[in-house]
Amino acid sequence: MTLFISKYDRVGGKALFTRNEIKTGDIVHSLRGPVSNTASRESIEIGPNQHITDPFGIYMNHSSNPTTYIDGRNVVATRDLYPGDEINFDYNSSETNVVSRFIDKDTGLEVRGRLGK
Repeated sequence: MTLFISKYDRVGGKALFTRNEIKTGDIVHSLRGPVSNTASRESIEIGPNQHITDPFGIYMNHSSNPTTYIDGRNVVATRDLYPGDEINFDYNSSETNVVSRFIDKDTGLEVRGRLGK
C-alpha cells in the first residue's frame, strides 16, 4: 500500500493519505522506528510504556471519526478507504496520556488520552 504526506488545511499542517483502496480490517501500515518508554508529541503508543516514532505515523492526525485504529504496531482500517482518504486515529482511545493536549475542532472536547488527567 502506498501512503503519502501532503499539506492539509483541516489541520493547518500536514497529514497522511492513501493512494490505494483499502478494505475494512486491512492493515494500512505497520509502524516502524525507534521505541521509547516515554511518550512524545510525535510518538504512537503501541503497548504499555512503549511509544514508537514512525516516519509516516508522525503525520497521522487525531479524529473523533477515525479512518484507522492502532493494534500493536499495526494501523488497521476502520472502514473502506479510497485514494485520497486521510489516515488518522482517535488519540483518546489509543493513547494513555496525550503529551500535547488540544481541543478537537469537531467535538469541542479536549484530546488528552484514555487516562489523561
